Amino acid sequence: MVLLLLLACDRTNSDSDSGVASADLLVSLDNISAPGALSTSAGAVDIVIAPGVLVVHDSAWTLFHAGDAVAGTPLESLAEDGDPNALAALLADTPEVSAVVVLAAQDEATYENAAMGPGGHASQVISLRSDERLSYVAMFGQSNDVLVSTPPGGVSVLRPDGSVAPIPLSLFDAGTERNEEPGVGENQAPRQAEANTGEAVERSVARIDGLDVEGWTYPDPLDFVSVAATLQD
Repeated sequence: MVLLLLLACDRTNSDSDSGVASADLLVSLDNISAPGALSTSAGAVDIVIAPGVLVVHDSAWTLFHAGDAVAGTPLESLAEDGDPNALAALLADTPEVSAVVVLAAQDEATYENAAMGPGGHASQVISLRSDERLSYVAMFGQSNDVLVSTPPGGVSVLRPDGSVAPIPLSLFDAGTERNEEPGVGENQAPRQAEANTGEAVERSVARIDGLDVEGWTYPDPLDFVSVAATLQD
């Protein structure tokens, strides 16, 4: 697992000439769903969040765009199998990215063993400037290739006045694998025999607002996951 730990200075600083603030933030990821919160045709199952990546980057850079085709890229491995390693390695060598962290339930576990079930928690301290943005993306575990993500261009979490903004999340269909019923499909990570199984398709990334392109229903991210940042004292 790729993991970059960031040193903390424990205070908010501001460059009065540039109007740019900087601070150390504790970013917390929580699976706030109850056990069995996902209702399916086969009964109730747990909502699971796979290990994801937390990225600090320039404001003009974006992790992906709605409408992108991402088949064959590291984002496909993250979306289909919950494997963040290839994406984290790519981002670590991206000039516009100042930090990338794998955020998972267990920092020392392999991605196969670090899925976050109901009540799970992970956190990481990062250093951030107000002219930078924060992006987070992970696999919605009970799916074929659906991502839990901040807006594609990231979020301006640290405001110039040093206050902290909320972090919104949405679901995005990566468009690389045929969707099956969430929580039931045999080619979804909790049930598939091995990684990279399932019928490949060639669609572009699309936001999911309740229903996907094939008519399957997904929960609102606000009901099962929280990503929040707080200033370090």
